[in-house]
Amino acid sequence: MSGWRSHGQQIGSALRGLRERGQSETIGVALLTGVVVILAGLVGAFMFANLGADDEEQLLADIDADVEAAGITLAQQSGDTFDAGSIEVVLTGDAERNLQLSEDFNATKGGDDELAPGDIWESNNSTEILGEGRLLVIHEPTNDALLDQPYAVAENGVDP
Repeated sequence: MSGWRSHGQQIGSALRGLRERGQSETIGVALLTGVVVILAGLVGAFMFANLGADDEEQLLADIDADVEAAGITLAQQSGDTFDAGSIEVVLTGDAERNLQLSEDFNATKGGDDELAPGDIWESNNSTEILGEGRLLVIHEPTNDALLDQPYAVAENGVDP
């Protein structure tokens, strides 16, 4: 009987070892699950935190432009107020040129040093504008286009 008893003790020891080992495996799985959950939370928090980082203030401007052979008229209907020195007017196409609002335009309504709602500016250059292209009004500090519209002026001053 002593053979059975020693064999039984061996089996009992093996079972106790398995039970102890099973507890450590359970703890390991629980710890690993916790690490995965924490990592997923950190990655999610980082992703959501970066979503709002690109929310730069948008410039608002509703500008009407009239391009004729004699020059350009800009009228801001609504939006933000801009320093006149920060506004560039670009003509592309046949009459290509870069103009500065503060130097190449005169305020016919409103202040001389800013482009604000209700202001009207007319170009003071004597160069005729002929042909087709695009008129861009650029806010230089941000390089944002406040206006981008096509223009077409025929030699007789009538749109083609």
